[in-house]
Amino acid sequence: MGLLEVIENQEKALMFEAMMKKLQPSGGCKSFSDEACNKALKTTAVVKIVPSTISCKFKFGQHLDTERFEMIVKHLQERGSEVDLATVEMMRELR
Repeated sequence: MGLLEVIENQEKALMFEAMMKKLQPSGGCKSFSDEACNKALKTTAVVKIVPSTISCKFKFGQHLDTERFEMIVKHLQERGSEVDLATVEMMRELR
């Protein structure tokens, strides 16, 4: 569930500029804050979805065969970061 919000021209211009920087990093495009783009911005509707709730699922290897499960656990332990070790602990608890 969520709400739709209409984005106004100034925010649209910033959003389009950020998207162009990502998609065309070499540059060369006109700024969307330029007057020439003003008409195009006014006639282009952009909405954003603002979620009211967020949910997710995690897989911790519950359905893996033992060999595959242990291989993943071994690699996580070898990498050894705090998050890796916490993940191994959760995987073993939920197995």
